[in-house]
Formats: sequence, structure tokens, C-alpha cells
Amino acid sequence: MKSSPICQDWLNSLPPTTGYLKNEQSIGREFLLEQGMPSKEDEAWRLSNFNRLNSFLTLPTIIESEDIQSIFPEKDKNRERIIINPNENPNLNINLPNGIENLNNREIEENIGKIVSSNNIKNDISVCLNQASSINLLALKVKSNFNQSLEIVIPSIEEKSISTRILLLLEEGAKLDLLQIFLGNKNSAQNHLIEIKLESKVELTHGLISLGEEKESSSICTLAVEQSEKSKYSLHSIHHGWDYARFEPRIIQ
Repeated sequence: MKSSPICQDWLNSLPPTTGYLKNEQSIGREFLLEQGMPSKEDEAWRLSNFNRLNSFLTLPTIIESEDIQSIFPEKDKNRERIIINPNENPNLNINLPNGIENLNNREIEENIGKIVSSNNIKNDISVCLNQASSINLLALKVKSNFNQSLEIVIPSIEEKSISTRILLLLEEGAKLDLLQIFLGNKNSAQNHLIEIKLESKVELTHGLISLGEEKESSSICTLAVEQSEKSKYSLHSIHHGWDYARFEPRIIQ
């Protein structure tokens, strides 16, 4: 299957590959250039609304700082909050609680894409769309002595398509209550990929709230989790108000 003109135009509109995601960007773009977008002949996508799916390819991806305007829900006083700006390096200018650290370049290189591969989804269209277009990565390590809550908010932007990516490593014995909140906007699209690796005796409670604006708002979210022996992982998700939404959780133990 060859990439469609709309997919080729979208690929041509993306900025040059760069930074620690350069290899991942190349993998995603090469796959989409060769395979293109899915069709009704693809079993996993046959019930999709392809007109709405194309919004990920037709909306602009270059985002100016003044475009980012969102009203956020009130923060729980016992929960640290990170707001992801898709146009900035999320590892900069954020206050992390004690027990959570940014991954260094070596740790990112050793782990990025590995959890996706172990879940056998490296050639999924959802993953490749994110690989091709994500320019930044929130990469965090939760230390073994951590036992708190963390909230990550990912807002959409009106008349824009955004891609966000997270890599989360939890050391042996860590306990984390993680809440992700996705907020839609008018005529918007967002593609999110999160990779989570749990070492032995980790306990992770993962809540995911995804709220669209209904007016031509679209969301694709891919979750890839790799569990070690004696780790515990629970997922609770709510999705509401999207014109088009696709949630793909993959867990390997």
C-alpha cells in the first residue's frame, strides 16, 4: 500500500527530524510514507470515521505560543500537576516532587520505543503517527521511595493538531497514583503515546480522563505498559465528548 497524497502532504509539512527523538521520527515517517493511512479493509480500523481521522493530517501542526489557551480543572492540593505544552520541552521549567527525576539522555536512548516493541505495536498506525510528529518527550523516573500522586494535563489547541509523548519508568518498590487529563478544543486533534515500565514490586494506579469539545475534536491515545514480576497495575478511563476518539491500551506482563 502506498501513502495517499494527503498523507504525503502532511509528512512534507513536518519539521526536519531532530533531537533525541530523531530516530523515532524517522521510523514513523518512513512507515507512513510506505504504508499510508488505514482503510476499511484494515480490520482494526474498519469501523472508523475516516473523514474525521483525516483531521490529524489536515490541521496545522506548527504551534505558536499564543495559541495555547485552556481552562484547567481545579488542582487537587495533594497532587502535583504537570501541564504539557506541545511546543516546549516538557522536561524544562517544571517542578517535580521529591522522588521523581528527569531521565538523562542515556536512559532515554536505552528505553525509548522498547516498551512499544515489547507490546508488538511498533507498526501500528496510531503509534507511527505519534512517532512521526512528536518533537518533545516528557521522560520521568519514579524513584523506589516514592509514594505520592501526580497529575499530567494535556490540552488541545483550537484549529491545531498536536502530538505528545511520555516515557515513565518506575523503580522497584515505587508507588504512584497517576492521573492523566486530556482536554479537547474546537476543531482540534491530538495524538498521545505513553510508555510505562514497572519494575518489581511497583504499584501504579492509573486514571485517564479524556474530555472532548464535540465540535470536530479528535483524539488518539496509545498506552503501552510493561510489567515486571510482582508489580501491580490498574487502569480506569473515562472518554466523553469527542467527535472521533480511539484509545488503545496494551499491557504485557
